[in-house]
Amino acid sequence: MKYIFSSILLFLVLQINAQNNQINSVDVEKYIGTNQLVCGKIFSTRYLRDTKQGVMFLNMGGSYPNQHVAGVTWYKQYKQNFTYRPDKELKNKNICMEGYIETYRGRPQIFIFNESQIKIIK
Repeated sequence: MKYIFSSILLFLVLQINAQNNQINSVDVEKYIGTNQLVCGKIFSTRYLRDTKQGVMFLNMGGSYPNQHVAGVTWYKQYKQNFTYRPDKELKNKNICMEGYIETYRGRPQIFIFNESQIKIIK
């Protein structure tokens, strides 16, 4: 009985931790290689519509090239997964992006495949 109670308690603690697992964009480099909910302001955006995949960048924590982390999506490929154009809608807003943090040329980034990975903070 003691083991069942301990297991249930551990499960509940892990669930509460998972729900509160959000980090500030300033701290993103500490979490490379993990899935996180990263929060901060989108300072600049860029949509390279002339590229084959229409890559879009959402620069959080600072304008390019001084961003803390970039949200990256191939908008032409994943356009159907959004009800708005992220580069227009999210610029100068506080948001949280959820995803796997990796680096490209030494800079942190999170790939965004659909709108559900983004939460606008009001």
